[in-house]
Amino acid sequence: MGILTDFLRASDTALVVKAMDEEYRQNLFEQGLLEDDEEGEGLRAVDKTDATGMHELGVFPELIAAIKGVPVADDLVKSDVVWPYGPQPDLDEPTDGEGPESPWTSGPWVTQFDVDVRDALASVRDEDVAAVAARWGDTDVMREFGATADVLRDIVARLASFAKEAEAEGEQLYCWVCL
Repeated sequence: MGILTDFLRASDTALVVKAMDEEYRQNLFEQGLLEDDEEGEGLRAVDKTDATGMHELGVFPELIAAIKGVPVADDLVKSDVVWPYGPQPDLDEPTDGEGPESPWTSGPWVTQFDVDVRDALASVRDEDVAAVAARWGDTDVMREFGATADVLRDIVARLASFAKEAEAEGEQLYCWVCL
């Protein structure tokens, strides 16, 4: 099936964590690992947009570099894991309470992007979408994927619009990834 990736937007991390907790409990219930299901909206409580492929190594940093007109760098896209929360276990050493059903082992994972990432995406004007997509598509990383100019323009336009909505509402951007 592949790796699923969505970008989320929410007013604060607490809302995302609550949504993920509800979503995770619902999934455990559906798998028969919990006896009682607690009601909740889960991820329906936050706005999201498809970001398939953005998890691939270098893809998203190359887009941000193309927007900013700078070389890609390790610290260009800053983010912090917000779910699962708590100390990350050493996945090479089994620990009490951390088994194959642990989200640290199997996902999903949610990271919060630094506000600079949201603002960079939101800064893309409609008339600049094609130029940003062309710069992004002209990178070694993106040439390997063979995406067409139309596809890249659509992605840039969608992510820029999503970031503009987040910026206008004072929301942060998050990345949800699931195996």
